[in-house]
Amino acid sequence: MQDACSGCHGLGILPRVGHSRAEWQNVVYMMINTGATLPKNQVAAVADYLAQNFPERQAPPAAGGPGSVEVPLKA
Repeated sequence: MQDACSGCHGLGILPRVGHSRAEWQNVVYMMINTGATLPKNQVAAVADYLAQNFPERQAPPAAGGPGSVEVPLKA
């Protein structure tokens, strides 16, 4: 896992995030789809490890500010 993940980003990111096991599995598959070299037969073990060590936690509140914003949409 360490080699597969640190090829694209540092492992220091892990303590700042937390997901459920299903979310971690989805993250791992997304990383494989973008070039991570983790064999697919190791996805379950990696998702288990990540879920146990970096469990789901509540997302911080959305940042907002006073006033309104208009965003033009183009068809």
